[in-house]
Amino acid sequence: MTLTAAGSWLLVVCTLLVDAGRGGNSWHASWRRHASSKPAVLQHAEARCRNHLTMQPELVDSRPQLAAAGQLIDPTKEVRAAVILPGDWRKYDLSLGKVMPVLQLAESAVHSRGLLPGHRFRFIASDDRCEAVYAQYRSVEAYAKDKVHVFFGPSCEYSVAPVARMVKFWGTPLLTTGAMTFDFSRNKTDCEGEYHLLVRVGLLSFRDMALFLIALLDEYKWTKVMLLYDKDGCEHISGKHTCKLMMGSLLEFMDRDKFTVRYYNFENISKDAIQEDLRREIGYQFSIYKSILTNLTNLKKKITTKKEEEEEEEEEEMVWK
Repeated sequence: MTLTAAGSWLLVVCTLLVDAGRGGNSWHASWRRHASSKPAVLQHAEARCRNHLTMQPELVDSRPQLAAAGQLIDPTKEVRAAVILPGDWRKYDLSLGKVMPVLQLAESAVHSRGLLPGHRFRFIASDDRCEAVYAQYRSVEAYAKDKVHVFFGPSCEYSVAPVARMVKFWGTPLLTTGAMTFDFSRNKTDCEGEYHLLVRVGLLSFRDMALFLIALLDEYKWTKVMLLYDKDGCEHISGKHTCKLMMGSLLEFMDRDKFTVRYYNFENISKDAIQEDLRREIGYQFSIYKSILTNLTNLKKKITTKKEEEEEEEEEEMVWK
């Protein structure tokens, strides 16, 4: 987790708060254009969101209110942010132990830029274990008990999905550097969008990676694709099934009439059997991979031969001595 990524969370929040205070609600103007003939729960959600953005006193409870000049009016002058991330810093790149100190540095950077002068952030840390059920529990607790103004995280794919669906009805934005699956990058300007109040501030998404790979295939006119992946590969980045979700995003944007696609999952395959399985699965239809595999095999043989020669030379030197 970099200072830039953590700082961007805070800077985006500050920008939204200041912009809302100045009446800059144009990015949510679609709410106002909706007809009233909607289910009661959706009407309630839209009303809460509208009033949250305009900071109507009757709906914000003890939350800070914004004056017309864009200044916060609150006795405590406190912005409460729920930080919902895994607690295991050894297993996950985005964890509480790594992110919390960086958020404190980012807060100092916000103050040094003169944003929200006189106000402070209170970061409420919660461990979601990179599990959807704990992420939901922690988010409900943070909203109901701590009355947070914004959520930082979750970042794991399966954790962020249910929380992002709920914050739409709470009128509370969720910012994350995760949520890389293509579903999270769909258009969210319509209030009926599933992840309407989810804001991705990461530098990369699976959609961007997929579009890049497809552009690369088009450039060299490659039409036969073999997807080789470990379902839980790169779990430290986005939790369970990170690689599987990446492959799903790639397939979502691939033209099936244009590309011939096959799959190979490394799950439950021993390392010794992978090479032979790849020869059988890939075959000559995907000869570029066959060529790479052959070259790697030859390279391995050369390294092994060289190592054996060096060991023989060392043995000869010892005998000579």
